[in-house]
Amino acid sequence: TDFVSHGTFESSSAMLNKLHAMSINSILTNTIWHPSDCPHREHNGFGSESMFACKSIMLNYDGYDFYKTYMKHCRDAQRPSGQMPCKVPTAGWGYNWGAQPELNGALMHIPYYVYLYTGKTDLIEENWDNMVRYANYMESLADNGFINYGNEVDWSGFSEIKVCVPAAVRDTAGAYDNCMLMAKLAK
Repeated sequence: TDFVSHGTFESSSAMLNKLHAMSINSILTNTIWHPSDCPHREHNGFGSESMFACKSIMLNYDGYDFYKTYMKHCRDAQRPSGQMPCKVPTAGWGYNWGAQPELNGALMHIPYYVYLYTGKTDLIEENWDNMVRYANYMESLADNGFINYGNEVDWSGFSEIKVCVPAAVRDTAGAYDNCMLMAKLAK
C-alpha cells in the first residue's frame, strides 16, 4: 500500500510504458530487411542479435514471416561443412571471427521461439538438417570433449568474463546449450 499511496505506482507505470516504447523503437530500427545490431553504424545482422531480440519481436509483432525469411538467409549462409558465419546475411566474412556456438545458437533458438509464440513447427522442420550439420561441425572441432573455436567476443557481456572463463569452456557450454535445445526440438 505504501507503494501505491505515494504515487509511485503511477510513475512506475509511466516508466514501464516509456521503456516499452523504447523497446518498440529499437525493434523497428533494427529489423529493416534483416535483424541488425545497430542501424546508426554498420547495420550487420549478427546472429546473436537476431536470437536475443526474437522473443521481444514475437511478443509485439507477428514476426513469423520475418523470421521465416531470415532463417532462409541462415540456411543460404551455412557452408557445406556446417560452419555458420557470425552475421547473416554475409558478404563472405564472419566465418572465422565472432561465430562462437553460443552466438550461432540463432539457428536453433529462433525456430524454437517462433514455435513457442505461434505453435508452428515448420521452421523447426525446414532448418533441422542445418541444425544437425552445424552440431556435427561443432563436434568435429572438439578436442578431448571441449570445443575451442578460438574466437573473441569483443563487444558483449562475454568480453568481461573471457579472462576468467576460457574460450573452450564458453564455446563448449554454448554448443551444449544448442544440442540440448535440439533434443527438445526433436521431440
